[in-house]
Amino acid sequence: MISFDWTRSSPVAIASIIAANLVPIVGVVWLGCSVLTMLTVYWLEIGVVGAFNVLKMRRAGVPDRPPSGAAGGNRDRIRSVSGPALIPFFIVHYGLFWLADGLIIFNVPLFRGTGAALADVGLAPSVSSIAWTVLALTVSHGVAYRLDYVGRKEYLQTSAATQMFAPYGRLWVMTVTIAASAAAIAAVGSPVGLIIVLVVLKTILDVGSHLAERGRYPSPG
Repeated sequence: MISFDWTRSSPVAIASIIAANLVPIVGVVWLGCSVLTMLTVYWLEIGVVGAFNVLKMRRAGVPDRPPSGAAGGNRDRIRSVSGPALIPFFIVHYGLFWLADGLIIFNVPLFRGTGAALADVGLAPSVSSIAWTVLALTVSHGVAYRLDYVGRKEYLQTSAATQMFAPYGRLWVMTVTIAASAAAIAAVGSPVGLIIVLVVLKTILDVGSHLAERGRYPSPG
């Protein structure tokens, strides 16, 4: 469940997340960005989230604990592996899901049932808009990492194995968002209203996910 307990995070980190997510609105209003552009941005952001999670796993300060018993589940077995050894596993496992989302996005034109050029159906992605928006989102994740994970010493309250699972909730949400948006494009094309709704929902989910992750850490005493 999304929680909005604002005391769990640095106000600057929250503000940076909201500001970065509003950048696509500028692209929509002044640059004519398409839904495909936004989906590409969000797909690339999933990769950025994974990259920062690798940094978090490397910095995690709680030793990984052994399995609770012989019949322990997969998470218990994973916690018995040292942090450095988990990082390659995370990169491959998370990366495969990330690539699967990319395949959905890059095949969006097929959902339109047309062989026309992307520009002819209002789906042409804007490379400049993608670059600037991904940069803004990367900066916002960097600010959150520095102010919350490092600044609030959250890394002293989690292990690499526990941290490994943290970004998967966002990954599943974005997978559903990407699939739903692809279906909407197939039905109605790439209207501005759909893009704005997508951006607003994405912003709410981002802030809620960020605060929910902060809630996993007890307040430093």
